[in-house]
Amino acid sequence: MAIPYLPGGLVTVTRNRYPLTEDEYLNETRDLDATPDSLPVSGCSFQPSTGAEFVVDADRFTERADLYLPPTADIVGTDLVGVPDRGEWAVDGPVERWPDVGGLGHVHVRLVRFREAVEYTIPEDGGGAEGPLMGTLDGGTA
Repeated sequence: MAIPYLPGGLVTVTRNRYPLTEDEYLNETRDLDATPDSLPVSGCSFQPSTGAEFVVDADRFTERADLYLPPTADIVGTDLVGVPDRGEWAVDGPVERWPDVGGLGHVHVRLVRFREAVEYTIPEDGGGAEGPLMGTLDGGTA
């Protein structure tokens, strides 16, 4: 199997599948308060996608990534995925399963997560730009 990967190598992710329940409109939805069925999936490639998308009039932004998994990976479009050192992400859209033709079989999913942003100001004596900038709650920059 030829999964594209970055210099960091392949990682083991955790697929989290929450049980189904019904919402107030009798639609099936995942119960995120329940304990998920967790399954480690090794031999995966996590690749951050293009820049973050800020949500207008909200203190949050959207991050996207691509995840390549082995062809036998048990993952569906309603799963959440835990990525080492990157937190938990939601599968965004349908799961793409590519047949194993010449050893190239794999599963591709697009991932998304929403993060809160906080405002902070560079000190006037910092020599940089003045005014509010956006950052993340974990101290990184957006």
